[in-house]
Amino acid sequence: MREPLVLELIGDMKVIISESKLKTFIKNNLNIDLTGKIEEITSAYRLLNDFDICFSYHYLREKLNKYGPIYLITLNDKIKILYQLNMDSRQAFIVSNGCDYYDEREFMELLGDGLYDLGVKFEQLKDIYLTYE
Repeated sequence: MREPLVLELIGDMKVIISESKLKTFIKNNLNIDLTGKIEEITSAYRLLNDFDICFSYHYLREKLNKYGPIYLITLNDKIKILYQLNMDSRQAFIVSNGCDYYDEREFMELLGDGLYDLGVKFEQLKDIYLTYE
């Protein structure tokens, strides 16, 4: 059984919530729904149309081979984000299809106002919203 998450809200106020209730909590309290917007990508070919101005096929293939899956987050018709966590360094590779790089805080704020301050990590969102190709 997984431990409940402790999410920090405003100031000293905290809420304890199970991972299974996190999706509902985020939707009801922050009006954020990432259902169907996160995909696990295991083939560099899948990314070429959206990210070919930023990266070559060989670069994407090398990142996939070296660090594992990349997650594609579709924010809207125009903005798509790649997210890959380097398990050795725990550093995230986060870039948009416009070739803009983001740190973890900027990325979480792009996903929705309040997520970063809430203490939610992308790994938690990935677990509850992920759809497979």
